[in-house]
Amino acid sequence: MTLDRRLQCLVWLYITTLQGVTGLSLVVSPSPTAEIVSGQTLSITCQWTADYTGSNAVVNYRLNDGEGRIGTMYINFGTGCPSVPPPYTLTCNRDMRTLGIQIPANSYSHGDRWTCEGRNDNFDNTTPTQTDTTTVDVIDPPTNPAIVTGNSDPVYDGDDIELRCSIRGGNPLASLTWTCPGRSVTSTTANTADTAVSVLRIRLTPLYNGANCTCVATHPAQGFMTSHTEVFNVYYAPRIHALTVTDTFPWLARDTYVGRLSCDTTAGNPPTTRYTWYRDGTPVSSQTSQTLPFDPPTSSDGGRLYRCRAENDFTDAKGSAPELDITLDVQYAPVITLSACPETVNETDNYRCTCTAVGNPNPTVTWYPRDSSTNNILDLPSINRNKAGRYTCNATSSSQKFGSLYTQSDLNLVVQYAPDVELLVQNATEHDTHLVMTCNAAGVPNIYTYGAWTHMYGIILVRTLTGDVTTDGRTLTLASVSYQDSGTYACQVQNSIRGRDGQLIQTETAVFDVKGSPKLLEGGSIDIANKGQPFRKSLVFISNPPPTDMYISREERLSSTQNLTITFTTESVSDIFYGKILTRPGYKVNLYFPTFQIHQMGNYSLTVINPIYPHFVFHFTILIIDVPDTPTDLVVDQITASSAVVSWKPGNNRGREDQQIHVWLLQQSSTTWAIIDVTEETPSVQLTNLIPSTTYTVILFATNEKGSSKNSTMRFTTYQRENPSKS
Repeated sequence: MTLDRRLQCLVWLYITTLQGVTGLSLVVSPSPTAEIVSGQTLSITCQWTADYTGSNAVVNYRLNDGEGRIGTMYINFGTGCPSVPPPYTLTCNRDMRTLGIQIPANSYSHGDRWTCEGRNDNFDNTTPTQTDTTTVDVIDPPTNPAIVTGNSDPVYDGDDIELRCSIRGGNPLASLTWTCPGRSVTSTTANTADTAVSVLRIRLTPLYNGANCTCVATHPAQGFMTSHTEVFNVYYAPRIHALTVTDTFPWLARDTYVGRLSCDTTAGNPPTTRYTWYRDGTPVSSQTSQTLPFDPPTSSDGGRLYRCRAENDFTDAKGSAPELDITLDVQYAPVITLSACPETVNETDNYRCTCTAVGNPNPTVTWYPRDSSTNNILDLPSINRNKAGRYTCNATSSSQKFGSLYTQSDLNLVVQYAPDVELLVQNATEHDTHLVMTCNAAGVPNIYTYGAWTHMYGIILVRTLTGDVTTDGRTLTLASVSYQDSGTYACQVQNSIRGRDGQLIQTETAVFDVKGSPKLLEGGSIDIANKGQPFRKSLVFISNPPPTDMYISREERLSSTQNLTITFTTESVSDIFYGKILTRPGYKVNLYFPTFQIHQMGNYSLTVINPIYPHFVFHFTILIIDVPDTPTDLVVDQITASSAVVSWKPGNNRGREDQQIHVWLLQQSSTTWAIIDVTEETPSVQLTNLIPSTTYTVILFATNEKGSSKNSTMRFTTYQRENPSKS
């Protein structure tokens, strides 16, 4: 009997004593339920009050409202306990007014109702029976194992999971408790009619990885306890503590410098960590290790945002990986840019070049040489060829860590200009052969096109020439040299660049001086003077080099006298070069005879001496002008009946022009002359169509511009018939 039930009986006895109860009553214990562990003997005790005084007062048990009574015992007589059929056993104590029944384990069932009935008179059926009932509560432990659901492998950091621990069966239902070592947890009961259920809700953290939670099932049944333990495999992301550098910033962009970024990480679960590096949000595809090397850093790395991303299977599933950023500070030597800086410029153009430099730290820019620049601008207005050459842009940055960072960029400026032309001509002597003139050009670019050559004398264009094919016109070769090659030669050349004068074609001239023997231009070989009249004779000649001596001679050197004046002068003379009449320096010798006499006729000589030809002589003759001498030796022979031959010997021609011979023929008894004119070179004429046996008169004379000679006359008679000797 439980303590509560005993207290209930004592209170009941106390109340009945105080009130003087006259009615009957009884109490069953345990009540209202009789708890019994399955497999044990159930004991129930019925206690009645002292009011049961009737001689037939009885108590008995009844099972589940059954009609049969079990263990009827008369209270007020007898000393033993009534017998009952198996399997029950009764115990009784009249002094204590109790009747007990023992029910073996195999004879009760959960929910059986055992009722103790009491009647003061067993045979009085009119008086209600006093009863008290207890219900059998069989304490039966579960026979099924405890089951936990809601866990999986793996689970993920941050997830909320619900572990449901359940164990089916048992009476009462098992009690479920959770234990998670090192953690305080609270569970919720969610029992059903036949199953004990406990729900444990957990928000997972990396601390749960490898930890366990145990569901413990206990039961009033002695010795019953079972449990189920769940171990957690919690996937969680790696943790990045810091991005560390092998050398404190700033770094240096230089071939010998190596920098490294390291992603300082604590591994997650699973521990295999994959690293991805990003540069300004773009993956650095070639680098997947924990360390990102910069071997060496570059200037483009400076100011860039680098990011390390650490990933594992957790981040693959949840899509959230830890990242950490760092901005690189890379110092580097200045990087120079020359803007609008062509390497070639034409002479007289304005040239400007801007030098800009970027670097870390910010650089200072200067040009060398300094006299042509303002800060970072190279300014060369109206440039000339002397400004060609190398210009250097220097950029310098001052670093506290690395000292002076220096870069230079050279500009090799080419000034293009039209060729400077030099015409090389060597002096020559007439009759020299293969004399070469060379047109040398010096310009930029040095690719030249040569034009035509010109030969001038004074302002007269003598001729236009084509240069030698083998030298693309750079040279001009004269096969043989004479005085008429003298003059000024000009060559033309261009390289597609205009000169300072704006002209594309550049020209240079040189004087070609041909030296040679004196050359007589005027004077002739024979001159005719009028007897007793004044006579002037002029001889014009050229000489290069100038004569060292010149004189007139007639068997011997002549000097001026009262009968002959000789003068030598230097003056411009006319000459012909390749068909062109021109004026050039020359010399003139004047001979003046006040009255030219017969004795002054004859052969004269002009002697000119120069360093090339020490003795050059021009011969000339002066004759007196008169009518021709009468032809002599007039003969008429080879006479026939119809023909004859007249022959003669011409006399001296004393005129300037050639004399003519005139043969006049007159038939006897006729007044008409037949005239035959021939030159002085003709020594005879044949007369034809003559009349036989006729006398003819022949007159022979000569004429020139001065007049006619005297006549020579002869008569002859033709034969009567042909070949008279054969008659």
